[in-house]
Amino acid sequence: MTEIEQSILAIRHVVQEHGDQHTELAGPITHDGPSFFVEKFGWRWPPDYLALLQRHDGLSVRDLTVFSFTGALEIFFVLREHLEPHHLWPVAPDGSGNYFAIDTSRGGESVWFLEAWREYRPAPSSQPQSVAEWLKRRATQQCVAVGCAENRRNAAPSNSQ
Repeated sequence: MTEIEQSILAIRHVVQEHGDQHTELAGPITHDGPSFFVEKFGWRWPPDYLALLQRHDGLSVRDLTVFSFTGALEIFFVLREHLEPHHLWPVAPDGSGNYFAIDTSRGGESVWFLEAWREYRPAPSSQPQSVAEWLKRRATQQCVAVGCAENRRNAAPSNSQ
């Protein structure tokens, strides 16, 4: 099982066991937006991000949100007005006005945290180095927050985003 498949299973567990009235798990992406950016700008998307979009184009459960592709596009254009470089793609908010993002110029090799309106910085080595790893950690944190014993043993430190 790939890392993104494990991440998706972790998210589905959180949705099924801990979801509430605000939970949303979208279906697969229904357009070819990522290919447009490849053709026009030469961007390269990390395979785990594309795999996530093919399963769930956006999700929201408890305090975990992953933008749909079009939702990320809207935020990308807002951030582009105030932030360089222009190839960092917002994947999810951190709840404090910052964003978890991927570096599309390097095929997602680097994971970045965007401080909205100010600067960008590479994620510290203690932070997840892929979308799949980040997603799995965040799903596990959701379980730990509600005392779910099933995922407690896999929990990341509480300061991971």
